[in-house]
Amino acid sequence: MDKTTYINKLFELLDGFTFHQDAVPEIIAILKNKNPAKFLEVFEKRISELKKYHYRVTEIFTKKKFENLTHAKDLYSMHVVSPGLNVRILYAYDGDEIILCCFNEIGGKSNTDYTPHIPKAHARFNEIKKSK
Repeated sequence: MDKTTYINKLFELLDGFTFHQDAVPEIIAILKNKNPAKFLEVFEKRISELKKYHYRVTEIFTKKKFENLTHAKDLYSMHVVSPGLNVRILYAYDGDEIILCCFNEIGGKSNTDYTPHIPKAHARFNEIKKSK
């Protein structure tokens, strides 16, 4: 799958969501030299589950798919796991879901910690709220 095709698919899947302008470049950087088709297949499932169940998604699905963050009760994590990738997409609610930031959780203990990403997610959430 060429880069233009998967970027277009990514925007198609995010249609109807509010997302921070830096979230998509983060996903693109994570997918560099990876298989975007497999990622997008799983991401499409997660997005459809989030669209269907909204707030209840963390109650319906296991922590392997969605979770509330224990150190930031207002943030949630969507898990997108595909070969060579263990992507976490942090999001929040403000009427609708807002995609804030993304990171690959593979690569050692320091990369599996959500703590460094929480301030960035909060700052982006506040930035989006101010622009409304």
